[in-house]
Amino acid sequence: MIRHDSISSFELSSLVRRGLIIFGGNRRLKIYGRLNCKSGKRMNIKNRVFFTAEEEAIAEGYRPCGHCMKVKYKVWKNKTNPHFPPAPKEKVLNAIWLRDQSYYLCNMNNFVEGMCPPEATDRMYTSQAVKR
Repeated sequence: MIRHDSISSFELSSLVRRGLIIFGGNRRLKIYGRLNCKSGKRMNIKNRVFFTAEEEAIAEGYRPCGHCMKVKYKVWKNKTNPHFPPAPKEKVLNAIWLRDQSYYLCNMNNFVEGMCPPEATDRMYTSQAVKR
């Protein structure tokens, strides 16, 4: 982990060009993400850190950014909160959100067996595509 305030701009750009720095992170919030992330570019230099690999960031206790690393964020969130929608996999499904914050997964044309009772659509108030 390299702190932004402990390295010169020239050294930093040299490391980025050579591919030695791949991810940036927020030291205070313990979030890491891509170097081109808008959220990362707005953070205070005192809080900014850089990583040579994703494994390094994870080993330091950082979590993925929800803006630039959405899939990895959902995987992380699913591990920490079992009520969060499942992590994306291969097939695209619709998540039908109910007012009580529970959800059912349905494929594009018909219900997945045992997961989407027909009465679920009566209580639906939003629907969004979720990769599964």
